[in-house]
This record gives sequence, structure tokens and C-alpha cells, in this order.
Amino acid sequence: MSVKKESLSDSSLYRSDDEYNKIEELSKLLDDIDLNEKDETFIRYFNNYKTVENIVRHLRANKNNVAKTLEAVQKTIEWRYSFGVEELKEEDLKKVMLQRKMYINGHDKYNRPVIYNRKSPHKSQDHDADLKAIVFTLEKAIKLMNDKDQWIWVLDMQNYTRKSSPPFSLSRQTMSIFANHYPE
Repeated sequence: MSVKKESLSDSSLYRSDDEYNKIEELSKLLDDIDLNEKDETFIRYFNNYKTVENIVRHLRANKNNVAKTLEAVQKTIEWRYSFGVEELKEEDLKKVMLQRKMYINGHDKYNRPVIYNRKSPHKSQDHDADLKAIVFTLEKAIKLMNDKDQWIWVLDMQNYTRKSSPPFSLSRQTMSIFANHYPE
């Protein structure tokens, strides 16, 4: 299953002919990956993530290096599969989501989704649920981006202290997810 060509023909997605050619090359390289040993769920994750928008974000984050981009896209698909990104449901995360520490707060005047993140005292002991809620919110923001390739992130630091901050391991995991799997 190739990257959708109709979206590749949308010149607003790429910045130059060189970037277009690299997207085409990456699309072909991704198409050539042997998925015979993978289960149906992995193949679904693979095909769902293999979009021009995702390839462009990874390509730019990797300074147009095709080999690094291919590796980054593959690692992200593997992470998404093992994390269960596409299986996340708001009702399963209700307890964490009701705390309203991180949520979508509409769109700005340029129609970019606004993620509001209130850095209030961290009381949760369920760090897995915390991470899932963060990823769920990011995924929701991406779906709301429409024709935009950005979101706005508002950090409310009121009542935030070093003492009330989340454990360093949770912060490190969160930053790793952002840096490696949500480029640009």
C-alpha cells in the first residue's frame, strides 16, 4: 500500500522538488519492507502511519536524511504498535482525563488545535495511564489539525513546584516520546 499519491500531489505539503523526491523515495522504501512475519495489527499500524504528512514531519526532523528518516519512521511504527496508540480510548482513560491536566481547548485564530497542559501537583501513581492520556491527547490534536501541520501548546505553570512535579522517569519517558515519535 503506497503513500496516497493524491496527497503527495498537494504541493503545500512539501517545500521543494528535492523534498518531494525524497518523499517519493521513502514511500518506495516503505513499500519494499517485508511484512510477511508481522501480524495483522502491526500491518494495520504500518499502513495507517505511512502517510505523506508523517513522512514529511520525520524527513524534516532528520534534516532530509533519507536513511535516518526511514529508521525513525520504522521505530515510530514499532513504538506505536507496542504502545497500542490506535487502541487508546478516552473511556479507558477516564480517571486521568477527568483531572483535566491536559486537554484540547479548541483552536486558535489560525485553526490550529490548542493543547492546554496544566502543570498542577502530580498525585497520580498510575504512570502508564498518565503516558497513555498524553499520547491520546496528542493523537486527538493531530486529528484536529485539518490542513495545518502545527498545534499550539499552552503550559500553565501555576501551582507547579519542583516538589509537586511528576517523577523524573515519567518526564523522561514523555520527552522521549515527543522527541522520537512526534517530530516537528
